[in-house]
Amino acid sequence: MSVPPDTKDTDTNVKVDRKLISNPVEIAEHFNRYFTSIFSCDPVESPTQLPSVSGQVLSEISLTSFEVASALRSLNVSKASGPDRITARLLIETSEQIAPSLTLLFNKSLEEGVFPDEWKLANIVPVYKKDNRQYVENYRPISLLIPSSQKF
Repeated sequence: MSVPPDTKDTDTNVKVDRKLISNPVEIAEHFNRYFTSIFSCDPVESPTQLPSVSGQVLSEISLTSFEVASALRSLNVSKASGPDRITARLLIETSEQIAPSLTLLFNKSLEEGVFPDEWKLANIVPVYKKDNRQYVENYRPISLLIPSSQKF
């Protein structure tokens, strides 16, 4: 799996409460706690009745293998892979072979109005912003998504 250039030089030591931590698992836990603490998500109340939508609905959209293969070929090879560890380069190089299967999957998803849960997963990677690299507060999180789901 490739790592974005800005994350390669993440300091191997992190300071938390004036204590220097070098254990990678502990460092990951501190980044996770920090990123979770800065994320705020107010609970959303689900409506009892969904509003009606006019115009074309997703179930009326149908993709072709040509469109899917074309979208795969347009992926950026310099981007890191997501949780599935499938690289954009692999998707590009096999686009003609996998497009028919992905087309079936995409069209079924559109027809049923369901986005696969696995495609909602992401790897969160710290990217250095500024100042002292030993403080988790000086990093921002980025999400590495599954490349095939990015185009869908």
